[in-house]
Amino acid sequence: MRLLTFLASLCLTTLVLFVLWWKQPAFAEPQPAQQPLVVATAPVTLAQQQSFRLYGVTRARDTANLSFTVGGRLETRPFEVGQQVAKDQVLAQLDADPFRHQLAGLQGNLTELNTLIAQAERDQNRSSDLFQRGAATKEEVEKVGAGLTAQRAKRDALQAQIKEIRRLIDETTLRAPVAGVVTQTFIEAGEYARPGAPIYALSGAGAVEVAVEVPESLLPHIRLGMSVSVDFPLLGRRAEAGTVRHLGSSSLGPGHLFPVHVAITPFDGLISGLTAEVAIAQEDEPQISIPVEAVLSPSGERAWTFVLVDGRAKRVPLQLLQLQEQGVIVRGALKHHDRVVIGAPALLHDGDPVIVGQAVTP
Repeated sequence: MRLLTFLASLCLTTLVLFVLWWKQPAFAEPQPAQQPLVVATAPVTLAQQQSFRLYGVTRARDTANLSFTVGGRLETRPFEVGQQVAKDQVLAQLDADPFRHQLAGLQGNLTELNTLIAQAERDQNRSSDLFQRGAATKEEVEKVGAGLTAQRAKRDALQAQIKEIRRLIDETTLRAPVAGVVTQTFIEAGEYARPGAPIYALSGAGAVEVAVEVPESLLPHIRLGMSVSVDFPLLGRRAEAGTVRHLGSSSLGPGHLFPVHVAITPFDGLISGLTAEVAIAQEDEPQISIPVEAVLSPSGERAWTFVLVDGRAKRVPLQLLQLQEQGVIVRGALKHHDRVVIGAPALLHDGDPVIVGQAVTP
C-alpha cells in the first residue's frame, strides 16, 4: 500500500514538472536591428509667384458719349468717324426756332408788362400826392401800391422764363468738351434727337489707358494703385509699366465681368484701339512646392509625402493645389527647406529609419 502511494506521488510530481517545463518560453534569439532604407530627397521650395493675364484694348482716358439736354430736329452734324475736333468746337446743331419763337413771345410780354409797370408807378406817385393833400384815402394809396408790387413780381417771373429759354437755345448747340477724335456717330442730320440720346462718341486726345474686364474670382487679387506689366503684341513692346487706375465695384449683372482701367506710361506709338495683355501678379502669402515624385497617391483625395525628420521618414498628409512646371504647389505641415523623400520605396512606412543616398538640389 505504501508502495502504491509512493508511486502515485512520484507520477504526479513528474507530471507537474513536465507541465511547468512545457509552458516555459523558449529562449528568443535577438532580432537584428531594422536596416535603414536608402532614399533620395529634395527640398521644399517656395512656389513661383502666380500671375494671370487679362486681354483688352487701349482707349483714351477721356471718353464721352455726347448728347443734347433738349430734344429737337438735328439741323447739322458735320463730323464723321475718325475726324479730329478741337475743344469747344461746334459738333452739332439742333433746330432752335421753336425756342426762338417762344423767346420772342416772352419778350413781347415783358415789353407790355414794363409799360404797365411804368403806368402803375405814375399812378402810385399821383395817389401819394393826392393823399398828402387829403384828396385820396390811405386805402386807395395801398391799393395802387399792391397792384404795382404784383406787376413787378410778374416781371421777375417773366424775366426768369426768358433767361431759361435763352439757356435752352444755347443747349441746342453741341460743343466738344475736350480735343479728340470722333469714334462713333449715332444719328443723322434731319432726324429727331431725343434729350440724352447720344450724337457722337468722342475719344480724347490726352492720356491713353488699357481697359480690361475681369471675373469676380480675380477681384480679390487686384487693388487700386498696384503695379502691373503690359504687353503690346502688335507693337512688339513687352513689359511696359502700368498702374491700376480704376477698379469697377459692380458689373452689369450676374455672369458679367468687372471693368478695370490700367494707366500706361506714354511712349511713341501708343494710341487708342491697340490690343494689350495685362499681367497681374497675385500678392498672396508665399506658397510651398515639392517635386511631383515626392507626392504619393497623386490622383487620390488623400495624397501624402514623407518628410525627413531626425533620420526617419515622417508621413505628412497633403492638399494638392496646383501643378507647375517645377513641381506641385501643396498645403500641409511642411516648411521651406524641409527635405521630402522622392520616389519613396514601397517598403517605406511612417517612422522608418532612412539614409539619404541622393540629395537633389532645386
